[in-house]
Amino acid sequence: IAGELRPLLHGEAKIEVLPNSYDETRFNPEVRLRWRDAMRAELGYLPEHFVFVFTSQGHHRRKGFWLAVEALNHVRQARPGIRFLVVGGSPERLAELRQKLTVIVPDWQTWIHLAGNQPEPEKYLAASDAFLFPSYFEAFCLAEIEAGACGLPLLLTPHHGSEMILQDGVNGVKLSSNPVDMAGQIEGFLEDPLPPINAGSGRGLTRAAYASHLDLIYATSSVLVPSP
Repeated sequence: IAGELRPLLHGEAKIEVLPNSYDETRFNPEVRLRWRDAMRAELGYLPEHFVFVFTSQGHHRRKGFWLAVEALNHVRQARPGIRFLVVGGSPERLAELRQKLTVIVPDWQTWIHLAGNQPEPEKYLAASDAFLFPSYFEAFCLAEIEAGACGLPLLLTPHHGSEMILQDGVNGVKLSSNPVDMAGQIEGFLEDPLPPINAGSGRGLTRAAYASHLDLIYATSSVLVPSP
């Protein structure tokens, strides 16, 4: 986004890029060890279920929810153990999603779980096996940072910020925005899993690191005050 803004600004304008921050006390590898079994039992997931998680407070279409549904619906024809866990969304929004899902995927309730807004989304990440987020547009999405910090493989479409966290073939998969092609990539991911990865938030910052970087920007930036 900074790159797109620079040509539009006057030559003396200075843009500082400060990556997004996350709460490392809540989103870390230990949370999966602590909550995985209990949350999978609570959600009714069996050991053979492979759970893709998607998180969004709203704007589900922009964030690729329907792309994910279409792609996973292809994949589950040969892999009935696929599950899709959707975290976030107001009751009104979820009612709209349920209505549309019933038309598009009549049996959606057998494999899609709409969890709604949750005060502790990290527990739902802990119950999952991979983070699926085929968004059309983001600005270094916090949800991706939090999932990466928990150690989940990241399956992302290219969008602003994804290059700051996704290493294709290392900690995740760069997805096509075509749902049929995406289904094939997800199949490849399931057939040939990535090697164990170290949890990582990419260029995302912890809260303390964010504050330190912001303080440094203020300390080193010159502020021009117009003369009276």
